[in-house]
Amino acid sequence: MWTEEMTKIIREQFVAVAVSGHVAMNRKDAEGDFLRKTGIRLAGAGGNLECLTAAGTRLGAFYAAGGTEHNRRDLHGILKKWQSLPEAERMPGAVKVDDAGPVAANVQSIAPPANALILRTYHRLLTREDDGSVHGGSVRKVRPSDYPAKFKLGEKDTWITHFGERWEAQPDSMWILESEWKAIVKPNPVKGDRYPLLEAVADRMTRAHLIMGMAYGECGICGKDSVRSRSLNLTVTEVSADRVELRLEGSAALGADYETSQKQDRKGSREGKSVQGFEPKVLGYLTWDRKAGKFTRFDVVALGDAYGTPGGDHYFNYRPGRYPIGISMELAAGKTAAERIPPRAAVVYDTPNPAYLATGR
Repeated sequence: MWTEEMTKIIREQFVAVAVSGHVAMNRKDAEGDFLRKTGIRLAGAGGNLECLTAAGTRLGAFYAAGGTEHNRRDLHGILKKWQSLPEAERMPGAVKVDDAGPVAANVQSIAPPANALILRTYHRLLTREDDGSVHGGSVRKVRPSDYPAKFKLGEKDTWITHFGERWEAQPDSMWILESEWKAIVKPNPVKGDRYPLLEAVADRMTRAHLIMGMAYGECGICGKDSVRSRSLNLTVTEVSADRVELRLEGSAALGADYETSQKQDRKGSREGKSVQGFEPKVLGYLTWDRKAGKFTRFDVVALGDAYGTPGGDHYFNYRPGRYPIGISMELAAGKTAAERIPPRAAVVYDTPNPAYLATGR
């Protein structure tokens, strides 16, 4: 739905506020009371958007994953309803907003650990243009035609267009503790040195971020038994008085192997067992500023084959055989609210997940 037209309307005609539905509907304070009085129901993980006036009048709702045409229709209908209200209700200052008062005890603010290094990550569903080899040719964004015909809802609608966000890169973040990122570069580095990426970082990157599920939905940190293999190594490529340059290379294999998946997976059916796998190859470039004592570059890309039917109600994302998923990571300053949102795997229904920062143990 996030076309230029739609984002322009939202920026100019609305005040956008993002909340966790799971917490918001159950908080025992003024904000919770306001939401409950409106009669809306915010989903815990549904991504629904509700449109309200400052007085709490519900104007309507739409689903962010509902596809551009659906959302354009809904959004214009909501604006029409707003414009039909008496002018006195739409004037600036028409509603007096009281002080929010104390924050409910069940509302937790999950912030990055002190001095943590923050990476912004993006997962994207892709398609190959050639013979199916990761190294054999180009990849592109998915199209409706890349999906089996059985997922079509009608002539002009398919699951992939109805759930329009599948077209876009899915954002998340990765946290690396201060004690961890300071230990990534070895003392007295020499060009040509090669060694494994710090275990805690390699384990977290693999089990929480090199995973296929974030390309089309959300998921937590996977179990250690889900990792069939992993190799992530750093090579020192340049050393100067000012900086150290490193190259990250490796690969991972998560979930079932391809042959097992083909024999046991439900192959896009609503019923049955999902037997998935993902085999990404990883390449990254890191720059350590020796004088500042920090990383100024932490660029990582991963590309690999996924296969099997996505779990739960994501079965309509199934594609036969192997298909590529791309992942990228880059440094974030951590100064904006968006950059400080916790990684999906770091929370369980808005409660901190201790397993996320306990990797490598």
